[in-house]
This record gives sequence, structure tokens and C-alpha cells, in this order.
Amino acid sequence: SSILFRHSKQKHNANNDNQSKTKRVWAMDLAPLAVLRLVAAGAGCPRGGPANTDKATAAAAAYWQLTCGDVVHTWAPHSCSAGTLLLMKDVAKAAIKIYLPLFSVPALLRRPTNQSVRAFLRNVVPNVFWSTTFLTANGGGLVAAVCLFRRLCGGMTIATTAFFPSLLASCAVLLERKRRRGELGLYVTTQALWCLFRKAVDRGWITPVPGGDILLFAASWATLLWAAVHGGSSGGGGSLRALLVSLYGLGRPPTGREPAPAGEEDASSSPSSRAATGTAPAPSSWSSSLRPRHPRWWRVAWDVACLPRWGRTPLCQHVHNCWANALAASGRGVMLGWALKSLTQIGSVLAAVQGLGQRRRSVLQVVRAVLRAVASRAHGRLMLMFATMFGGFHVLRCLLRRLCHCDDWRTTVAAAFASSLAVAINRSTGISVYVASKAAEVLFWVAVSKGWAIPVPHGDFLLYAFGVASLMHFAVVEPRALPKAYWDFAKTISGGKFHQIAHHEFERLGWRSLPD
Repeated sequence: SSILFRHSKQKHNANNDNQSKTKRVWAMDLAPLAVLRLVAAGAGCPRGGPANTDKATAAAAAYWQLTCGDVVHTWAPHSCSAGTLLLMKDVAKAAIKIYLPLFSVPALLRRPTNQSVRAFLRNVVPNVFWSTTFLTANGGGLVAAVCLFRRLCGGMTIATTAFFPSLLASCAVLLERKRRRGELGLYVTTQALWCLFRKAVDRGWITPVPGGDILLFAASWATLLWAAVHGGSSGGGGSLRALLVSLYGLGRPPTGREPAPAGEEDASSSPSSRAATGTAPAPSSWSSSLRPRHPRWWRVAWDVACLPRWGRTPLCQHVHNCWANALAASGRGVMLGWALKSLTQIGSVLAAVQGLGQRRRSVLQVVRAVLRAVASRAHGRLMLMFATMFGGFHVLRCLLRRLCHCDDWRTTVAAAFASSLAVAINRSTGISVYVASKAAEVLFWVAVSKGWAIPVPHGDFLLYAFGVASLMHFAVVEPRALPKAYWDFAKTISGGKFHQIAHHEFERLGWRSLPD
């Protein structure tokens, strides 16, 4: 009996060991499901309260059993290679339509008169080829990386559906030219931060400030103008600085005469020298005796009324009087607004006419559509915004010079901030966020030039990888967080394949995935 008892005890211990090993194996297999349970119960819960954990676990387990063809490349569900190649073909077609005019039009405008056609093509074709190759590899690499992660992990998860595959596919940016990686990284990072902000507002995590986009644009634009006028060579990129100086007319006078410092004038412009020579005071000289002794708000009104009479102060760098300079800047703003709006309208009109088909469109129809786009009344708001920004900046800056007797960074920033509030005429949150990112970039490079910060190695690649991974996560998992313009761009660049992704599978996990 003792022998039988020992045998049964050993058998019972062996069964317990086998059961503990089986539990450990099941725990290892269900570890990803536990993570998905936390994600579905936390980040994916609806507004009404926490999601049902049992339903979330069952939905995560069902999602784990799906294939990449069931979720991502639904246009070719039985072949990963076919799904990747079909997406790459559509991305390549859309990329050629984007990059061919993007590189050809500036090259034509800057083309020397004696440049041959072969030299022109030698400059344009490589740029179009490498940019198209980069965008095609990035789009196709996303689907290929999703399939790779599914095979490595043994199932589908939210993280391996879009974010981590996009990080791997973003290595395609190394095919792009070095000087364009920074702009691409800054653009996609800006769009990703905007999507995160929209998601936080939609979930109720933060409350937006009324008019916050206007204040953000005004502060960022004032920073860019400060860097362009007073930042010197450290004030950001040379192309941006040259563009702002050209638009605002901030160059030095063509006569070559340096402006007098604040509080100082030439000896020839002093009253004693003019009395000795018998010359009359110059129209642009500062004459404080003309100012009446009234309260300060009367002085401001007097200065505004007498701007044409006094011409310009010794601190002004423009040749003509202040009102003429402001009107010239407003004219540049009107032309800039008309040109930008006309180009966008012409592009949309041509795309719409192209979709009509060969039989229904004619040359006369295209010409009429282009003329209607150029002479549209929708240009007025953008033209008024730029005219007010440019002209108002010069009026306020000259007025502050007269009132404060100084011309430093404070007058520039104050005039730029106040005039930039005109963006309320044609407000756009996306433009405000992008200008804010450019201002942050300019401030970073100013800090680097002064030794307050150090540049990050491969920072452009890191920015692009983070931005693209975040945007692809939103495009695949949460399209509702994307701006409508970027969602339309994602559908266009993929030939409509982003719309074919099985978004209803993410809705079962608690994500708000069905687009509006």
C-alpha cells in the first residue's frame, strides 16, 4: 500500500508540473492580448465610461487571429506581394503628377536664356525620379512592413498595424535629397501634432482657447519677422529670410545711405548746420516742434494724420514717405494673395476637368474654367488678408518709430504681431500650426548659433519618422482625427486604397475609426 501511495503521489506531482507549464505557456501566448486589453479598455473606451473588459479582450483575441489581408491590403487579401505592388503602382502615378510640375515650373522660371533642353532635363528628371522613388517606397513599404510584423509576431496588434511598420518604412526618406528631408520632416511632424491636438479636443482631454489659432499665428509670424530683420545669418534658413524681406520690402534704400542710429543724426541735418548753410529742413527730417502739446492719445492721432506731411523719419530705411511705402507693401500683398488663390483654383479646376473624360471636355471648356478660376470672387479674402498684413506692418512700424524714437526688435515684433492679427479674415488652423513649427525651427537654430543648444544628429530623419508613423496610425486606425484635406490627400496618393482598409475592425476594439 505504501508503494502504491508513493506512485500515486509522484503521478499527481507530475500532473501538477504539466499544468503549471501549460499555464506559463498560455500566459506567454496571451501577453500581447493583455496589452491589447489595456489599450482597448483605456485609449479606446467611449466617452460614456470605461469599456467592457470582457468584450475588449474578446475583440482583441479576434483581432489577433486576423491576417494582414483582412485588415490592411483588402484589395489583394490573399497575396501580400500583390497588395504591396498594387499600392506602389498607384503611389508612383500620383507622385509623378505631384513632383513633375513641382520641379518643372520653378526650373522653367529660373532657366537661363542660353540653357539647352538637355541641360534642363538633366536638372529636372533626377529630382522627379528620386522624389517619386522615395514616395513609392514609403507607401509600398508600409504594407510590406505590416505583413512582416504579422509573420514575426504571429498575429495582428494595433501597434504593428500602422505605427511600427511606418517607422520601418520611413527609412525610404534616405532616398530623398538631403536638403528636402528637413522640410518633409517639419511638415509631417506639424501635421502629426495637429492630429494629436484634434484627438485630444475630440476626447475632451483639453479645451481649445477661443481665437487661439489667430494668436498662435500672430506670435509665430512676429518671431519669423524678428529673425528676418534682426536675427542676421542665424535667423533660420536663408531662403525664408530672403522671401520675407522681399515680400515686406525690408531691403536697404537703393541710394546706399545707411540709416541714422536711434537718437542720432548726421551733422549736416542738425539745426546749426542748416542755419549756417541756409538750407531748409529736409522733408524726411524729424521735427518735434511740429508736435502739439496735447495728451498722449492726441499725439498719436496727430502723428497718424501728419505721416504724409512729415515723409519719413531718420530711422526709416525706405526712400518714399511712410504712406507710399505702406501702399506699395499692400499692393504686393494683393498680388501675392491673387497668385496663390489662382494657382490653387486652377489646380482644382484642371483636376475636375480631367475627371470628366475625353469626350466631355474640350479646349474651350478648359480655357473657360481656368478664366473663371482666375477671376473668381473667392480671391478677395486672401488678398485682403495679405494686404492688411503687409501694409499694416509698415504703418505700425513707422508710427512706433515716431512715438518711441527708436527702431529695434521691439518695434518690429509689436508691429508684426498687431498686423498679423489680420489672419482672422481668412483663418486656417493648419497654416497657423505650420507657421508655429517654422518659428520653433528658427528659434532652435538661433539658440544653436548662440551656443544655448546643440543640433541633434539625424534630426531631420527622426522628425520624419515620428511624423509619418503618427500620421499613418491616424490614417489607418483613426481617420476621424485627420484633417479632411490630409485624408483626401491620403486617398488620392493611394488611389483610394486607404478608404478600403477594414476600419470596422478597429471600431470593435473601441477606436473611432470610421471616417466621417
